[in-house]
Amino acid sequence: MLPFSQLSIVNQVLLEIGRLPITNISDSPDAELISAKVDLLLPVLLQETHWNFAIKYRSDNTPLTTQFSPDYNYSYQLPSDYGHMFNWGNFNNNFSDPGAQPFLITDGLINSNSQPINYYYIVKNVDPDALSVMFFRALVLFTASDVSLALTENQQLTSYLRQKYEMEKSRAVMRNDMEFYKTTTPYNDYDRTILV
Repeated sequence: MLPFSQLSIVNQVLLEIGRLPITNISDSPDAELISAKVDLLLPVLLQETHWNFAIKYRSDNTPLTTQFSPDYNYSYQLPSDYGHMFNWGNFNNNFSDPGAQPFLITDGLINSNSQPINYYYIVKNVDPDALSVMFFRALVLFTASDVSLALTENQQLTSYLRQKYEMEKSRAVMRNDMEFYKTTTPYNDYDRTILV
């Protein structure tokens, strides 16, 4: 994985809109605007799908002392970097009511009848150096398409960048999903190891 930074994202956006790269974000008002847009758009793009690099696991055995919902026995504090739920890990629950939900998220809390709770979630923000290459490219184009009209007043370029972004995002999502669904089947001839 390449070591991406806020500066590398800003420089790629500048190049996409036909501007020269810079060495310091604070040296350019355009770069400062782009950097602020990256901070705003990165969490938006992270919530688009279940990005593999943005998944975290949490196990919590410490419910809050106050119960916040009459329908659930326990309430737990959500992590500060929580974006959205990916997978609820308490699979041993017996839900006799088909309409019963294993958890309810309200006001920064997870309400559940389980103790402990285990779950995977998508974070709402990550450092640029954790981004995958294809996500980085999609983020650059997303930002470029968002700032293009304000910085260039060129509607045609803005539309072109938006189309490019949609294509790159689709490719990034497809690659992400391909990596996520890779599994091995224990009885598949192609996966079997021969012991001698």
